[in-house]
Amino acid sequence: MSTTTKDKLEDTFVRIYMLTKLTDAEEEDFLAAITAPDVEPLEWVKPELVRWGSDADGTVHDDLLPLYKKRAAEEGKDARPFCFFADRRSVEEGGTIVAGRDWYTLCHSEESRRLILEVADEHGVELPGRDRRVLNGLERGLKGYLVKRGVVWGREPGSAWRLDWANLDVVNMMLSEIVEFHGSEVQVLVDPEWDVEFFVKRLREEVEKRKGRGDQEK
Repeated sequence: MSTTTKDKLEDTFVRIYMLTKLTDAEEEDFLAAITAPDVEPLEWVKPELVRWGSDADGTVHDDLLPLYKKRAAEEGKDARPFCFFADRRSVEEGGTIVAGRDWYTLCHSEESRRLILEVADEHGVELPGRDRRVLNGLERGLKGYLVKRGVVWGREPGSAWRLDWANLDVVNMMLSEIVEFHGSEVQVLVDPEWDVEFFVKRLREEVEKRKGRGDQEK
């Protein structure tokens, strides 16, 4: 990151996508809540609110994923795999929502292994085994497709988003770790446009590949 001649870090503005329209007074109170002094000296990390255009509140379950994908499409290759949101509850509690393509949750968790088993059973894919070793190997081969199946999200308090942004920016922590650290629930918004049929095709190919090498991978 660039610095000034006095070695003072230049301001970095991080977008927080609103899912609710705020009055001037509400915006002032919300900004005060999410920029309150914290233990880490990150005053140079500043919020840039992306305002919500509708008078009706948006919701996490209906609006977060489309907004996340729209942002990623607009920013292209420069888009980070995570970003921040705030709904009406966030405003009332003085916190934010962090969301992104968390590799662990989407590709390497118990939930992702369960998904592979369910898809295999539903589409008649005969796996070379159902134990953790086999499933871990399949996850490694399919991670590029598993990670696209949705977005992981969770709530964070106050100005925690600043340090969380810094940790995620340098891949110092996983998004799910951050959410759990704050005592929040790690949740997944499944993308209804995720191509299940293509994933089944890739799963069959990965299974055949493993059978071809005698499932020697540890």
